[in-house]
Amino acid sequence: MIRFHAYIYVLFVCVLACYPFCSQSQTLVSRYDSIYNQLPDRAGDAYQKASVLRLDAVNEGIDSIVAKSDYLLGLASYYESRFLLAEKHFKEAVNSKYALDNSNFSDRCWNNLGIAFDKQNRWSEARDAYFQSVRIAEQNGDSSSLMQSYINIYKLEGRYDDYNKAIAGFGNLLAYFKRQHDTAYIALCHLNLSSIYLEKWKRSEFEYHINEALMWCEYTGDQYGIISALLNKAEGLSRLEDYTASDEVIKNAVERCKSLPFEELKLVLKLSYVSNKLRSGVGLDEAEKMLNEASQSAGEMGAEFIGLKLKEEQTIFYARTGRFREFMESFGSVIREMEANNQQSARRLYEEVEALYENEKLRKEQARLFENVKEQRIWIITLALLLLVVVSAGMIIIRLFIRLRSRTRSLFYVNTELARSKPVVQETVTASETGEPDSEDDRISNLYEMILVRMEQSKPYLDPNFSLQALGQMMNRSERYVSQAINKIGKTNFNRLVVRYRINEARRLVTLHGESITMNDVAEQSGFANRISFYRSFREETGLSPTEFLALSLRSGETESGAEEE
Repeated sequence: MIRFHAYIYVLFVCVLACYPFCSQSQTLVSRYDSIYNQLPDRAGDAYQKASVLRLDAVNEGIDSIVAKSDYLLGLASYYESRFLLAEKHFKEAVNSKYALDNSNFSDRCWNNLGIAFDKQNRWSEARDAYFQSVRIAEQNGDSSSLMQSYINIYKLEGRYDDYNKAIAGFGNLLAYFKRQHDTAYIALCHLNLSSIYLEKWKRSEFEYHINEALMWCEYTGDQYGIISALLNKAEGLSRLEDYTASDEVIKNAVERCKSLPFEELKLVLKLSYVSNKLRSGVGLDEAEKMLNEASQSAGEMGAEFIGLKLKEEQTIFYARTGRFREFMESFGSVIREMEANNQQSARRLYEEVEALYENEKLRKEQARLFENVKEQRIWIITLALLLLVVVSAGMIIIRLFIRLRSRTRSLFYVNTELARSKPVVQETVTASETGEPDSEDDRISNLYEMILVRMEQSKPYLDPNFSLQALGQMMNRSERYVSQAINKIGKTNFNRLVVRYRINEARRLVTLHGESITMNDVAEQSGFANRISFYRSFREETGLSPTEFLALSLRSGETESGAEEE
């Protein structure tokens, strides 16, 4: 019984320990749902909250919420027309572990990534993303997602001049949706087909499909779809220069939406009617009246999206009526607004790139957190491997160390012997060798021998300021002649010769005094101007640092004294 109670207690403690994590996960899910519901109306606010949600999910290590947060960030960026940023977030979502394990989520991410590419006019990448969505939808047996991806693909191809393939594709989709009795998608297919045929200037096919789209919208009672389709039909007829037929369609659309709350559509219809009048050159007085009404309505509604179009139509009206001064003012206004729009686009792109930079900083923070975990694992594996090879590695290191120590000792003994001998040995060239008494070579050789004698006896090199000029004055010869003797007979130069004498003196001082003399004193008494040049020259000449030479000298002294005691 006691053991049973102990098990119950342990289970209770485990439940309490896990509860905060479960509670935190539920909190993150509810935050995700709340943010998702803010889209698309409050995209900016949603982006900020999704960024915070992602950081919290990273800290908690909840991969699914991290991936979904990336998806939210992509949607929010898309609704703010920041397509480059949307692309980045959708890529991160689709490459997440959660997307690999959840095909439905991956499908949505690929489809939206394709749309982000499409908005940037990156046709090839958009098409690849859509087809990736198609493959996943086929594996899942998700016909709705599959058809939506195909619609996006065929719309893309229709815009990029592959009309025949787009028409064939939409024809197949239309047949499929008719079999499924999906009226909304049937209307959408007809609408897309009408746009493609309009691009090919095939009026009969255009009118057939736009009328079919209208019929199916009527069937479903989709009033917004009906008015939008009528607007598309009117604009298509206007593009085909049948302004009378276009006006009739516009009047029908205006009549139908009188009692409907589609104010923006009403404004666009009115502007389309004005555009027909201006391009046909008929009814300019009526066009002026409606243009003024449209301008007033746009101002009251705050419809900035149509402002530039209004100004363009106003400019065309002034051109049609011969009002040159107003035309120039209106035309200048259009140019300025277009420049302002370009500046706004550039500013928006700058802000988007800046957001990418800030986002990248957050990603680096996330990567750092994950890297910490990886580092711990790598260290454990590395230490285990090191434990396996430490014996063999230790033997190799010991062997190399013994060999290095032996060679270093040999190098020390060589330097010790050099310290006891002259640093420079002269091979005198005599008259008998040259065959010419008192030749130039004899004179240079004799000068070099005198230089060595003076260096040995007077030790002028112990002066840090000792120079070639000083040596020339000592030898009562020109600098050039002294340098020639050193170069030709000694096979070196003045600086190298002096360094050899100074290093030899330094070796002697270290061997003689041991630890009782500092390296600064050795450098100064050897004639070096500073400690740095002393250390550099000592290592170049001896192969050892002064400290290493001192240590070997002390060790050698201890060995010799021990041998004497024995």
